[in-house]
Order: sequence, then structure tokens, then C-alpha cells
Amino acid sequence: MHKRLNSVSIFTRDGRRIIALSSIVIILLGMIVYAGMPGDSDIIQACYKRTSGALRIVEDSATQCSSNETPLIWNQTGPQGPIGLQGPVGPQGGVGQTGPAGPQGPAGPQGETGPEGPAGTGGVVTRAFAGEQDVFILRNPFFVFYGPTTTVTTDATQRITGSAAANLRSLAGGSQAIVGLCYQPSSGGEIANFVGPSLGTQLFENLPAAELKLVTVSASVAPGPGTWRVGFCLQNNGPAQIGPNQVNGWVMVSN
Repeated sequence: MHKRLNSVSIFTRDGRRIIALSSIVIILLGMIVYAGMPGDSDIIQACYKRTSGALRIVEDSATQCSSNETPLIWNQTGPQGPIGLQGPVGPQGGVGQTGPAGPQGPAGPQGETGPEGPAGTGGVVTRAFAGEQDVFILRNPFFVFYGPTTTVTTDATQRITGSAAANLRSLAGGSQAIVGLCYQPSSGGEIANFVGPSLGTQLFENLPAAELKLVTVSASVAPGPGTWRVGFCLQNNGPAQIGPNQVNGWVMVSN
């Protein structure tokens, strides 16, 4: 019959107790180291001889112990102990190295169109004018526009530069006129010649009656800040009327 070994005591014939646990443990350890762990099980089996105190490790104590030996069995591994207390939190680790850049994400949706920005101050604006002068110009000591005009805006330092051409004819001979490019505030007021209040870019006189004469003008002026009406102009200083015909031209605002 197998017996589990929890503690070992040996008694002599005269009743005196001899504690043999130390000797048995030493013998057991020596035999385990020498013989190794028998079998594949986690159970250790042995045969114990009471008369001599000898202990030997076997693979099967039920079949390998003699009649004068006591079979013993015990576990190689003890029962699992209780879970220990949780240790304190360790110190924070250092900052790790920067990882590699991730793959580029997909393109996002197109955003809404932003509001229109303010007008720039360094650009160039060009305007054209063309059409008919539909009435005769009477004698007049002031400049008047001849044909259609256009409108431009300037700041304190910008210039207006332009060129125009017109066909002129007189109802009677002996006409005399000063022609040029003129500007006038868009709200109304004096019409001023680009080259001066009493000058023109061209003077013609003694134009025969009903004869067409092509006149071209070009000039530049810095009028200051404002919005201006600009076009071909003339000052009729003769007795004859200067009559309807075609005009075309352009002006440019620059810095």
C-alpha cells in the first residue's frame, strides 16, 4: 500500500524517538541529483527501508519496492502559492526615438472658392473708346469731348497715357481748332487737356469746307487721385462748325 510522505519519524525498539527527517532529506536530494527525475510525471516515487533508513528512488513504487520496503509517493512541484502584492509603479521611461514618417494620406476635397481680393495698386489698366461724334462743335474757347469717352481711376502717383485718332471736317473754310486728349472728373467739372489748360497736341487751321482730315493725338498726364472721364477733345477757335465723324482711341493707367 502506498503512503504519502508528509513527515518521517523512526522509533527504536526501546521507544526512544529518533528524528530522521534531516538524514532522509539529505539522502533523497543526493539520489535525485544522481539519478535525475524519473519518468515524465511530476510525481516522485521511492522505496523506504525502515530497518536501515535507506531511501531509493524508483519509477514505480508499486512494483519495484520489496516486501521489507515501504513505497512512498510525493509531488515534484508543490502547490501554487498565493498571488503576491502588486509592486509600486515604476519610474516613467524616457522619450523614445521618433518613428518613421507614415505614408501620405489621400487628397482632401477641394475647398470653396474664396472671396475676391482687393484691387492691386501695381497693375496696369487699359481702356478703349470708339464711335461717332454725332453733332457739330460750335466755336468755343474751352475744350469739349469729340466722340465717345471711357472712365479710369488713379491714385496719387499713377499716370494716364493714351492715343486717339479722329476724322475732322468743317462746314465752311477757314476753320481753326486745337485737338488733344482730355480728362474730366467723373462727377463733372472742367475738361482739361493732358498737356495743359491752353495747349493742345496738335493745331490745325484753314481746313477746306467738307474736306476730311485725319488727326492723331497722344499724351500722358498724372491727374492725382480720382475717377476720370477720358477721350479725344478739341477747342474750336474758328468761325466754322466742325462736324460729325468717327473717333477711336485707348488709354492706360500705369504706376
